[in-house]
Amino acid sequence: MPTETDAYLRVAALCKTYGHATALDSVDLTVAQGEFVTLLGASGSGKTTTLGCIAGFVHATSGEVELAGRSITKVPAYRRDIGVVFQNYALFPHMTVAENIAYPLRARKMPRPEIAERVARALDLVRLPKLGDRKPTELSGGQQQRVAIARAIVFNPRLLLLDEPMGALDKNLREQLRLEVMRLHRELDMTVVSVTHDQEEALTMSDRIAVYREGRIAQIGTAQALYSHPESRYVAEFIGESNTFVGVGARDGAAARVEVPGLGAFATPDFDAALADRPVALIVRPEMMTVARPVGDAPRAGTNRFTGRVIDSVYIGSSQKYLVDGGDGVQRQVRVPADGREVLGRGEPVEVSWSAASGSVLAAEDE
Repeated sequence: MPTETDAYLRVAALCKTYGHATALDSVDLTVAQGEFVTLLGASGSGKTTTLGCIAGFVHATSGEVELAGRSITKVPAYRRDIGVVFQNYALFPHMTVAENIAYPLRARKMPRPEIAERVARALDLVRLPKLGDRKPTELSGGQQQRVAIARAIVFNPRLLLLDEPMGALDKNLREQLRLEVMRLHRELDMTVVSVTHDQEEALTMSDRIAVYREGRIAQIGTAQALYSHPESRYVAEFIGESNTFVGVGARDGAAARVEVPGLGAFATPDFDAALADRPVALIVRPEMMTVARPVGDAPRAGTNRFTGRVIDSVYIGSSQKYLVDGGDGVQRQVRVPADGREVLGRGEPVEVSWSAASGSVLAAEDE
């Protein structure tokens, strides 16, 4: 994480209220130069409001926004030298592709030869070199979004903001455009802040991800850190798929366990002593579990297991996903490779097992 001294973009104690409603509650965020940071969260969590405050479209109630060592909190949006790509493209339908891309350059009153050179280069960068004379309505959705990206980067902005840039595209186009944006980020070494509710998009594209919850950043870190080492139950359950076992934490020296009503005691990695004898949530990812017909022998040391029945089985390409009822009123997911092994049927009794080292123990209720 960038420190205060090497932060290229710094958001400090940012607050935004609308009457009695709080959209942002003292948000702090630092972004290093050349970094790709994604703001991820549910609708109404504050991520888009943060982006709006950075862009200058939303006036913060309090707090500061600094870019390249200079406060831009009170600078008008058109003077912040920031490129923005919107979900709905926001292209001028009466202009050609080239004219759309040239618009921010003409607004800066650049010489015509330089405008033509920059537009041609931007079209090359987004791989649309021969479409400059077309109108936006003559392009596919993916091509229109590339034009929007070209317009946002043609004037070499100090910062690029992406506001749900792929939300209007179908799955295949989204995947293609992700690769294009990642390529441009590497080639141009641009600093990028993106907003999305698409977890896959955030996990695959970002250097770091800020997970928003109710106007605050619940956790910020790399995709691997958020997935493997969540700091709260909310983040653990929000990022990816997870199984939650709610019980009471117990520690006996180096041995740690969670005692779950109706299922038994499960061995876990050691956890904070403050969680001992308190309600906790044991989080286990579906792909860390295995499922098989019961064998009846004692579990190996360091292995947890419970018995249940298959409620549903779904084939999802590279893996088979099972929904298992353990008898405690909670259905849990298990994901195993679809490698030709026999598929277990609905209603079959099964045994679900996982390594004790695979779980994370967190407070049962986030503060």
